[in-house]
Amino acid sequence: MSVRHDKLAGPQQGQLDSSFSSSYKAEAGADADEDTRRRPSIPVEVKGDQYLLKAEDAELLQEILRQNLLHLEGSGISGRHLHRFRDLEFTRQLSTFDRQNPSLSSSQFRGFFTLFWLGVALLLVKVAANNWRDHGTIWARNEIVRLMFHKDVLVLGLTDFVLCWCTTFCLGLQRVLLGGYLRWNGLGWIIQNIWQTAYLAGFIWWTYHRDWPWTHTVFTVLHCLAMLMKQHSYASYNGYLSELFHKRELLITRLGRLEKQSKKPTTPDAQTSAVSEGLGSEIASLKRQNSRQRSIDLKNIHSGSSHDTDHLLLLSETIENGTPLAPGQMMSLKSLLEQEIQLLTEALKGQSKSSNHYPGNLTIGNFCDFITLPTLVYELEYPRTERIDWAYVVEKTAATFGTIVVMIVISQHWIYPVVMSALRMEQEGMTVVQRLQEFPWVLSDLLFPFMMEYLLAFYVIWECVLNALAEITQFADRGFYADWWNSVSWDQFARDWNRPVHNFLLRHVYHSSIAAFDLSRVSASLVTFFLSACVHELIMLCIFRRLRGYLLILQMSQLPLVSLSRTRFMRDRQLVGNVVFWLGIFMGPSFLCIIMASNPPAACCTIGVKHEGEAKGQIKQSKSTSPTPPTHQTKRAILLLTDVIGHRFINAQLIADQFAANGYFVVMPDLFHGDPIDPVPENRPPGFDLMKWLKGPPGHLTERVDPVVKAILKEMKGNLGCERIGGVGYCFGAKYAVRFLQPGNIDVSYVAHPSFVEADELAAIKGPLSIAAAETDAIFPTSKRHESEEILAKTSQPYQINLFSGVEHGFAVRADITKPIIRFAKESAFTQAVVWFNQHL
Repeated sequence: MSVRHDKLAGPQQGQLDSSFSSSYKAEAGADADEDTRRRPSIPVEVKGDQYLLKAEDAELLQEILRQNLLHLEGSGISGRHLHRFRDLEFTRQLSTFDRQNPSLSSSQFRGFFTLFWLGVALLLVKVAANNWRDHGTIWARNEIVRLMFHKDVLVLGLTDFVLCWCTTFCLGLQRVLLGGYLRWNGLGWIIQNIWQTAYLAGFIWWTYHRDWPWTHTVFTVLHCLAMLMKQHSYASYNGYLSELFHKRELLITRLGRLEKQSKKPTTPDAQTSAVSEGLGSEIASLKRQNSRQRSIDLKNIHSGSSHDTDHLLLLSETIENGTPLAPGQMMSLKSLLEQEIQLLTEALKGQSKSSNHYPGNLTIGNFCDFITLPTLVYELEYPRTERIDWAYVVEKTAATFGTIVVMIVISQHWIYPVVMSALRMEQEGMTVVQRLQEFPWVLSDLLFPFMMEYLLAFYVIWECVLNALAEITQFADRGFYADWWNSVSWDQFARDWNRPVHNFLLRHVYHSSIAAFDLSRVSASLVTFFLSACVHELIMLCIFRRLRGYLLILQMSQLPLVSLSRTRFMRDRQLVGNVVFWLGIFMGPSFLCIIMASNPPAACCTIGVKHEGEAKGQIKQSKSTSPTPPTHQTKRAILLLTDVIGHRFINAQLIADQFAANGYFVVMPDLFHGDPIDPVPENRPPGFDLMKWLKGPPGHLTERVDPVVKAILKEMKGNLGCERIGGVGYCFGAKYAVRFLQPGNIDVSYVAHPSFVEADELAAIKGPLSIAAAETDAIFPTSKRHESEEILAKTSQPYQINLFSGVEHGFAVRADITKPIIRFAKESAFTQAVVWFNQHL
């Protein structure tokens, strides 16, 4: 797509000036008083069959015409350009890495392109061989693939179908505008913007409501944003054309009236001769305007057509109101109106050389065609190829899926383990200083994998997917990107990296902000950059479910670097600029991943619903609650390790009673040295910080909890006579139910919604383990659950993992049991524990 630079004067996105608004509404039947308030009135005096202007009003009419002519000549009343535009022209071109592009086959660097893909192929062979040796399969654990396909794949497809068809709202609104029920400059653009806001908010809410993994969320949100930009461009362009269309129809009506009036006989009058002479001079001046430039202006969506046409409307109204002209002057005015009507007709055709022009383009076929095209900017016509090369489509489709496989392999083997390691640092309660010491090593481990993912993501989207779509739709303008890898500044990268989005922002944000708010170019650039940064931050919010502003800050920090690149020091140092650019590309994604990817203990760890009941156990100095089982035996015992609310919480005590009722001797120690978290948030100290409570000082990490568990196990096996011990761990306590699942300590364990359990702790277990997991759990998410399955499969120990839908972290202890689904999950999880202990304890 080529870009032509023009400085034009005109309304922003079809927002016409008030003079047309008043005359149009008067034609539509507004009362005379309202019309008088909207434009200068010209009193008339009736004399016979003629309408005569009073002498003092002749100057007023000529002043109105003079101001319009000054505007036409470019001086303007205020002396400033109200609007600036770039006319986008679609041309036939191929993308840089397309094998059909002659420049690629003749490039001196084509061998490096071959080397890159040969190296990627050898990398895949090596990874597959290692996986076969270690796991007996070339795919290894496949957490990433499971994350992509384990949930709501069909719902995702249906959602995308609805997302696409909802865009037809824009077509319906444009048909309403064409019928004259609404005007684009009135309620039209307001309704469109309300719809766009609801459209975006609705589909983002849906990703939250379904609790989709990040793979589903990224696809939905990005596609939603693309459809949103398409709707905005379609509505803005056709809204502008609707105003031109109605204006042309109004001029045709005025021309018809003038033709009727010109047939009436007129009587010369000395009083009106000066007026006629002056008006004739103005008409002649207006007719001398460059009609070719007017034609160009009218074809631009934000051009300066409004004031020219409004001038003619006011002039024709004045004549209709009774200003007598000589027959020759009347013919000149009619000729000028006919010329303006012709120019408006050409403007409605845009750049189209076929019969597809407004309003004939407002069809479902044309709309669906635009929605499927790989462009975000609407035009009446695009360059097209003669036929579809299906072999080319197959090639690009195969390249798409092949590249995605490579991206999955890189993520699985070089990114996922590092990210999980970073998460474990947070969960282990490492201090900020300790994590900062590890930060350089984690960053260095991610640099090259993320660089590969970055390049492959660019290739699969802008080279494979868009080219395949362009071939299917016969879209010939395939300049989806330029040589962004040669960028010496961040503004050059912004222009060349993603051409479809850049062209949208150029037309509908940059120039529109200049037009609507009379901003300078620098201010308009700042607005455009800020909007782009906000959209990127919105995507981060949808992925990570938290608003931190890191990406917004990083993207806005590019502006000082852009200014630096234009200084005398950097202007001629292209190598230095390119090095700085690539360093940013290397460091940015890895840095962002590390600071965004963390799963600290959530609010679900510390809040819940208090259950009703009376505990039957006893509190002893040994810090155990030990109700006597019906058999009065202690040989089979359960060590119940609580969540952070502690052993005095009635919910935990009722669970201990339930285990006792099933024939087990139960001990529930105080893991927190008398410092548990109060279950009522209002009772906690002001500014309570869970992580500070956990890390201390004194804290409640393994060095303080391990001695408590060891001491109580020694007490149980010694003084209490327990021969076999089953460990029960909820949330916080789950770590220690797993950690002590060793000979001589705990024989069998059951945990629910576990927290802080390390992979090496899980791999070291020496007894049966059962896990009850919640569908929604930020601390034990799907990825960690799948990782646990892989680890347990290698331990040769009996294991069980049950997943309960419709519940969140903490459901086995603090769930709202007034809700049937949640009550069922809680009771089923307890039954799971009892059956497990009956079998293995």
